Amino acid sequence: MASRDKVKFDNLLHHPLLLDSFERANFAVAGFERIGIETGWMEDYRSYEKIKYEGERKRNINIRNSIQSSKQHVAFNSIYERDKYIYQDNVVGVLNYTRNVLNHIGQHLTKTHDDLESQEIEEALTAMFPESLIDLYEFLVIHKNVNAGECTN
Repeated sequence: MASRDKVKFDNLLHHPLLLDSFERANFAVAGFERIGIETGWMEDYRSYEKIKYEGERKRNINIRNSIQSSKQHVAFNSIYERDKYIYQDNVVGVLNYTRNVLNHIGQHLTKTHDDLESQEIEEALTAMFPESLIDLYEFLVIHKNVNAGECTN
């Protein structure tokens, strides 16, 4: 995808693959704040996804199974169960779920007596959904023309 689209060098420096877990956590929070203020971001992502895959089969992701593989599955599952009807097993569902985890995980971790840093939460999310930050990056940087550096500071 990047070969067909122009990506500024500065944006490449802030690609999730080049960031440490602290920077990835900041990128995720800032990126989700950025799309969260937009109404209709899910529909916009679906339109972008159709163009991105050009008729190829979209990725299906079993969110529930991915959560069960996490050490902190009790806390992550409680967020899933609260709003499971809104999470489709696709990239939009994963992005929406990840956004809700970042916004609400503290409330659920206190119930399980886990004390996780933001980097540990990000690492757990990346282990469950390895491509989610890249999907978020491509959506923001390539589709929405957001400067990636704004999401990592």
